[in-house]
Amino acid sequence: MGDHGVFQVMPSPLLEPDDDRRARALGFDHDDEEAGPHRYAVTLDGGVTAELVPGDFALGMRFTGARSLVLDHHGTIRSLTCENGSEGLIVRALLDDREGKPPQYIHLRVGGTSQLRLGGGRLRGHIALSGAGAVDVRLGISTVSDEQAAANLAAAGSFDEMAARARAAWERVLATVEVEGASEDQLVSIRSGVYRLFLYPNRYGEGPTHAHTSPYDLTTVRHAPMTVTHGFWDTYRTAWPLLALLDPAGAGSLAEGFVEHFRDRGWTPRWSAPAAEDCMTGTTFDTVLADLALREVPGIDLATAYASALKNATVPPDDVRVGRKGLRRGIFRGYIDTDTHEGMSWTLDNAINDWGIARLAGTLREGGVVQGVSVGLPASNGRELPGLPRTPEDLAAEEKYFARRALGYRSVFDRERGFFIGRDPAGEWRDGFEADVWGHDYTETNAWGTAFTAPHDGAGLAELHGGETGLGAKLDEFFARPETGAAALSGHYGFAIHEMTEARDVRLGMLGLSNQPAHHIPFMYMFAGRHDDAHRIVRECLSRLFVGSDLGQGYPGDEDNGEMSAWYVFATIGLYPLVPGSASYVIVPPSVERTVLRPTDGEEIVIEAVGTGAYVRAVTLDGTPWDEISIPHARLAGGAHLVIELAPEPSGWAKDSRPPSASLIAPGLPVTDTTVVVPDSLTDDTGETAITLRTGERVEVPLVGERRLSLYTVTSAEPGDLAWELDYLDGAGATSGREERAGEAYIWAGQTRVFRVRRGDPVRASAVRFTASTDCVLTQLEFIEDDLDNRDDRQDEH
Repeated sequence: MGDHGVFQVMPSPLLEPDDDRRARALGFDHDDEEAGPHRYAVTLDGGVTAELVPGDFALGMRFTGARSLVLDHHGTIRSLTCENGSEGLIVRALLDDREGKPPQYIHLRVGGTSQLRLGGGRLRGHIALSGAGAVDVRLGISTVSDEQAAANLAAAGSFDEMAARARAAWERVLATVEVEGASEDQLVSIRSGVYRLFLYPNRYGEGPTHAHTSPYDLTTVRHAPMTVTHGFWDTYRTAWPLLALLDPAGAGSLAEGFVEHFRDRGWTPRWSAPAAEDCMTGTTFDTVLADLALREVPGIDLATAYASALKNATVPPDDVRVGRKGLRRGIFRGYIDTDTHEGMSWTLDNAINDWGIARLAGTLREGGVVQGVSVGLPASNGRELPGLPRTPEDLAAEEKYFARRALGYRSVFDRERGFFIGRDPAGEWRDGFEADVWGHDYTETNAWGTAFTAPHDGAGLAELHGGETGLGAKLDEFFARPETGAAALSGHYGFAIHEMTEARDVRLGMLGLSNQPAHHIPFMYMFAGRHDDAHRIVRECLSRLFVGSDLGQGYPGDEDNGEMSAWYVFATIGLYPLVPGSASYVIVPPSVERTVLRPTDGEEIVIEAVGTGAYVRAVTLDGTPWDEISIPHARLAGGAHLVIELAPEPSGWAKDSRPPSASLIAPGLPVTDTTVVVPDSLTDDTGETAITLRTGERVEVPLVGERRLSLYTVTSAEPGDLAWELDYLDGAGATSGREERAGEAYIWAGQTRVFRVRRGDPVRASAVRFTASTDCVLTQLEFIEDDLDNRDDRQDEH
């Protein structure tokens, strides 16, 4: 992703330090480091010691044995002033080190004399210090102004005040997880894991008004909480569920800060640094929002959050950094084709995120949150947009539609070869498929690593593999086949990327636990009823891949924004959030004797392991036997005592239970479009053919035979309030049903909206006549076959 705002304060034992970076470098030994969450200290060559402590938008430094300071940076210093004040030297600088990123105002205070100079945008020279005793250097930063940087520094206080405040803050965080019966290496890993979890994401607003320069419009200062520095493709898996468990209010506040991106830019980011970046597949903040809502995390404007997710799923983006790639065609074809890079991976992630949107729609519908919300476009757009009202009818249609779209992963599964494979624009499988080759259709993995990427619907995935026995057999094959990491298998990458060699070094077949796409795979045995196999593999991963803290090891690979850390913490204490959009955990054998979770503003959750072994023999919850592999978040969040009896051999505990699955929670079929595809028409499945209809004009849409219809979509090229009439025609052309719509709001250009046929009364038809009651410009009409939903077969999540 690349750093920005890079500014260095380098102590030197010399009165006249060298400007050359290599020449002035000072070595150190790891034995001379003291690393803690609130303070870092190190002894450098030349007798210099350095201590660093953090503040909010501030940094405190204390140097001993230094005679001078060198200031260095990436990029360009636009301006520099140095003056002596009552507290010593004040250095003010404006750093601009990355195109498109907000510049940083630097406000530095130190006792010394400036011998700095600015040439060609780069700082030269140094600051001469008086004597070689301890000297404190305090630095404030801001994206807003030097005055705000100075205010941030003043609020942070002295070096000692920063240190005390940071220590207290981290002690509160680390106290949320207490373990007993852990080895020293486990304690280091657990505490480090909690520390890394809470490092990200970051709050971007400064001071009491949350002032910040908009990352989307560098000329505008906004005053609202905003959250940045995060990649949801990684963190939705474990980091957000653990944040929600340990600090619900904090998680809600951070998530609301990402909703602020929607208010500012009109989109939420897939990856924020601090603005949206074109990185990874999937608009996975949609799933994060759903999970937090289902966990009843406070502090999120759910109506606006839902509007942001709805836009991600129904509007082709105007910028590659936001939204879903390939959506313009993919929304109607049911998959993202190979014309879009990693289109198959987009298809799988879209299905997961559509499930999240369905759950969020259901949460809003059940909670009665149906008022209009503000969904303004960026300020540079120069116009206000109306709210996005959601009625219970709207939410019912969207809940059903997205639940069916959540099954769209099936459209890219080749039953003959047993893998998810990309489809080209004509719907054919990608040529030259090799399961061991990385890249192309697969994001940071290969076909093996993607064979189980439907954690939201394990029951449906099992059906694709021929049933639970087939799913188990595929997993057995997966763990038996070695990953070689060979450059010849690097696909479009062109060389063996580090994820390949790390996956090889894991030595668990194709399981690249070193990277996020594999993190759910050991647990997928549970959808086949083979919980003991899942438990065995998870325990092996913990005992072999997360050790060696004393050697500078401890993680098998990517530690992205706290996600790998959260995986370790969850698996170690005996829980794992396997199924997105379910607010549940699967139970695994704890690797420590006792864990006490103390959520901020919550009740204690105690997890005890009785006996020894890598398998589970029995479980009780608050003294009552628990015979399910999954446990709802709600059963823990109010305080709970979970006792897990361990066994040295497989026991078959809870083998008849399964984790939640989308296709069982909301039984149904994938979206099935019944319209006849006609080129250059409103049913050409491109979303690109704009047809203008004046009031009273009509178009007749033929269907592929007589079909029972329950949903339909209308896509408008332009924003506005539309009205229309529909006549459902039988095979003889006679009207078998009719409905009228008026005042249907389209907020965004290119938006697809879904409606229930006759507001929930399906009808059989062979064709449909659409009559415009207002002028409109449409790009697609789609009529969706009823899936004959049997609600009696729903899976009980609770």
